[in-house]
Amino acid sequence: MMTPAEAVDHFEQAALAWDECEYLDQPGDAEHILRLLKILPGETGLDLACGCGQLTVRLGEGNCRILAADLCDRMLKLTARRVVEARLNNIVITVQDAHRLEFADGLFHWAVCRFGFRYFNEPGLVLDELSRVIKPGGRLYVSDWSSPAEPLNELLKSLDGAHCGIYDEAWWEGELADRCFEIRQARMRADRLDPVVWGGLAGLTPGAAGRRFSKHKRDLERAGCRVMELDGRPVVIAERVDILAERVED
Repeated sequence: MMTPAEAVDHFEQAALAWDECEYLDQPGDAEHILRLLKILPGETGLDLACGCGQLTVRLGEGNCRILAADLCDRMLKLTARRVVEARLNNIVITVQDAHRLEFADGLFHWAVCRFGFRYFNEPGLVLDELSRVIKPGGRLYVSDWSSPAEPLNELLKSLDGAHCGIYDEAWWEGELADRCFEIRQARMRADRLDPVVWGGLAGLTPGAAGRRFSKHKRDLERAGCRVMELDGRPVVIAERVDILAERVED
């Protein structure tokens, strides 16, 4: 597990790879999130661990105000470039530690965190902060790799030293309930986990990522994952957890 300073350095070096990653800019993913959130004009939202802003700019196309937050300054500069290119003036960009958000209580009508929780050293603290800054009646959308947790954790750790952990649906249900969130929709969605893509985001060459994946292939298949060839390289069909929750009164 990296220290916060090590994590910042890691993502500063990886920022260009994240910026160029087509997987993080899937229109269908953004449209799905927008359908769930049902953003209203004038609302204020938070894109937590926004990375290089691929999702941020899609969320910002509505008539709402968005704060895009990440720990990595270089990634936020790339987010700013995207915002300018999209000619959006409703997005504020801010360096934030998700474990200690510098926002007022109840500031947000909604928050999104996609592929962020796997990098948090203390995910419970992040949920504490989200519970604090989302107003009662506000919405929280989270999505990340989830199942089968043990072999996926081992694979992702081998591909990326910044990886901390992934969590199954039962973990999410319990942790959200403890923090005054009620789940409005939860589902597991099959998605392709491409070791070359996720290894590349951590600076691995395709060959190095492929070799690391090969060490975990058997355990993944034993756990029920389907491994298939796509574009000439192996990918894992794994499960992402996809949750929309509502912040209720304490």
